[in-house]
Amino acid sequence: MMFFTGQKVILKYTGDTAVVQQILGNGMVSVKINFENMIIPVSEEDLLPEGDYTASLQSNEGLPLKQEHLQLFQDNSSEVVRKSLGLQLGFEAINIGDSIEKYNIYLINDTDSELLFIFKVHLGGKLIAETDSLIKGHSYCSLGEISYDHIAAIPEIVTEIRKVSTLGVGEPLSKSIKLKPASFFKSVATAPLLNRPVHHYVLFGHFEREEKQTKKEDEDIKSYTNRLISSQKKGPIGSHQHRKLQRDEIEELAHFSMETDLHIENLTERWDKMTNGEIIQLQLRHFEQYIDKAYRLGVERVFIIHGLGKGRLRDAIAERLKRDYRVVRFTNEYHPKYGFGATEVVLQ
Repeated sequence: MMFFTGQKVILKYTGDTAVVQQILGNGMVSVKINFENMIIPVSEEDLLPEGDYTASLQSNEGLPLKQEHLQLFQDNSSEVVRKSLGLQLGFEAINIGDSIEKYNIYLINDTDSELLFIFKVHLGGKLIAETDSLIKGHSYCSLGEISYDHIAAIPEIVTEIRKVSTLGVGEPLSKSIKLKPASFFKSVATAPLLNRPVHHYVLFGHFEREEKQTKKEDEDIKSYTNRLISSQKKGPIGSHQHRKLQRDEIEELAHFSMETDLHIENLTERWDKMTNGEIIQLQLRHFEQYIDKAYRLGVERVFIIHGLGKGRLRDAIAERLKRDYRVVRFTNEYHPKYGFGATEVVLQ
């Protein structure tokens, strides 16, 4: 279908009214969404002339499948039953002038589950952004921004989650998606909780089903036996991550930070009266208490921020990690957030 500049159109997936601003070519046009006063690129396949859309509504034919999802997201009536889509990503365009410069990224959880998550963005095989935290059920959080140019370069998004419940912390689930421009600009939907149109992706729809499927596919009898033997060799608490957390520990886990900053000014107000030896001893004591707590709560990965300096604290931490049977591995490599000033620790 051919469109022209100034034509009034409807976005199929959201029902929003818009006006065509520019013909971009290759089946793409830019449109200005009326109520958002926002200009976005859209595939011609995802548009209908305003008159054709009204006719399709009256005849109840020609509506795309995603229009059904849109009705589920709207809470205009007490009779509307919300259907959970699971854990989702939403990319909201940010306009500067008449062009899109970047997108806000949102993690949307419209389930009952609390989830620990790690979110990574790779570009050209290199990690360019990473964040981790906990998201409660029926809530959303901002993950930062990504530029329009990065979207055009086909970034890879990796999301890992672990469900938090009264039984403890669940098995990790991972999902990787590549944001290809052709499909990215088509994936417009009104996101639950946000209640506004975004470029929309469902990451995990049914946690329990996916957890069972992951265990079935990834762990046969041989690997299960090897894991048990391995855990017995590592110590008497090798399977601590699968034990049931107490009620107060679940609350601790919900507020647990995946990083600890050992800069002395963060640990005590009297640091200026301490010797270098006393300072490093306090830093190491705080480090050990933090690792103990992370292990007790079943946290698999943390960051120890020690800074650069002369490397004394970093080396002392490394020596302790080498001797700790609870540590699977640790690395002090460049990180986009910490530079070389932090050590990543993976616990069993």
